[in-house]
Amino acid sequence: MTDAIRRIIAILSLIFLLTLGSRVSYGIDLGNALDFGVISSNGNINLGTNSKSLALFVSDIEIGGQSITANNGSSITGDLIASPKGISLKKGASAISCITAGAKVKLAATAACAVDATGTNSEVTTVLPNAIADIGSFVTAAEAQPATNAITKPIKVKKQTMQMLTDTVSGLNVVTAPSVDVGPNATLQFN
Repeated sequence: MTDAIRRIIAILSLIFLLTLGSRVSYGIDLGNALDFGVISSNGNINLGTNSKSLALFVSDIEIGGQSITANNGSSITGDLIASPKGISLKKGASAISCITAGAKVKLAATAACAVDATGTNSEVTTVLPNAIADIGSFVTAAEAQPATNAITKPIKVKKQTMQMLTDTVSGLNVVTAPSVDVGPNATLQFN
């Protein structure tokens, strides 16, 4: 098959998928998890010193997990949501809100966020648990898809940009790899 025919098929596939809307033929997306920039279904989140989370296309971005630590100078343009453990903001760290399921929120000097540790906020009682469930459903559906590209070695990107050339099949591209490690100031692009 020539490159020109492949491009025409890819364009037609893209147009077809766009007409289907956000839920394509396999019928699942990330649901409530789309509200989160970072989410951990069974672990703690540690935001490094001077880390930033910027919401580009929405007013704020959520970060959710069992517990959250925002180290010195971290700036989050959204809410931190932790359950069942608490939230710790180190010196100079900030977020819009710190919401827990009743656990303590520790704020160091010059750290700032609106604290809600009542355990009744819908972000912690409904949104975070639903998002974690939606991730599980998405992962199950994604794992059922046949791989279009099977990479046998771990992908490691240190301090550069690495491009992965992939073959798109019917608008769906599933790449498998044993692990993916993208280091600081590095970018992994799929083309």
